[in-house]
Amino acid sequence: MPSILSTGLSSSALAFLVLVALSAGLARGFSGFGAALIFVPLASSVMGPQIAVPLLLVVDGVMTLGLYRGQSVGRIDATCSPWRSARSSACPLASTS
Repeated sequence: MPSILSTGLSSSALAFLVLVALSAGLARGFSGFGAALIFVPLASSVMGPQIAVPLLLVVDGVMTLGLYRGQSVGRIDATCSPWRSARSSACPLASTS
């Protein structure tokens, strides 16, 4: 039975994938989307889309879990809502000037 880590990728191909993943993450960090638009075509050229797409889904899903910050999935914090007053004292990031 082949190991999941023995993909047959050379070290240069693995370095290329890491560079592509970092670039895709940087684009998503700045814009909020676009990681798949960068990662999937470039990673598919190295390992095929059958591996690149599930890899992106797993990595993106795990990284998105950090955005919840301990809140349950369906809960919205109404005290810091942008629809309330921008100078609300309940929101620690509100402008004070």
